[in-house]
Amino acid sequence: MNYRFVTIMMCISLMSACSAKSSPVHGLSELKQKYPSITKELDDVSPEQLDRLLLPDYIPFEVKEVDALTTTSQEETMIELVYSNGDQNVHIMKLDDVATYRQREGKQVELSNGTRAKYSTRQFGDQLTWTDHQEKSTYIIKLMSYMPTNSTSSNMEQLLRIANSMHTAS
Repeated sequence: MNYRFVTIMMCISLMSACSAKSSPVHGLSELKQKYPSITKELDDVSPEQLDRLLLPDYIPFEVKEVDALTTTSQEETMIELVYSNGDQNVHIMKLDDVATYRQREGKQVELSNGTRAKYSTRQFGDQLTWTDHQEKSTYIIKLMSYMPTNSTSSNMEQLLRIANSMHTAS
């Protein structure tokens, strides 16, 4: 009897831990529906650019809020989505002009699709950057904390997991 109870409790704990760390929102329309405040900001971006936007299936914490920031001009478009739980943020930025951003420093790492990325650390968080030359876009993912923390290999693993979970928004 105790064995079955312990097994059931472990399964429940495991399921709740896994669900708290993965994003239940898979597409842009679902994201807009769950977090309607981002809709107005994203209305300035063309449907074609939004269709090519990569969104993560994985965020390393339970998301409580999502904000969007955009900058559009003839030369470039920047879309930034900020996933937050109040203590930590994941910033996902897409720059639509490869020439705009070049990260020169950082450790070279490889995404699961073979793309080369750069990992670097900052006072308030860590960053992963890569360029999609075919789309002429640069992606920057930042894992940030409101309190300065020491960078760990776990942070790099989390950023790689986020990047490897990304898919088109449509």
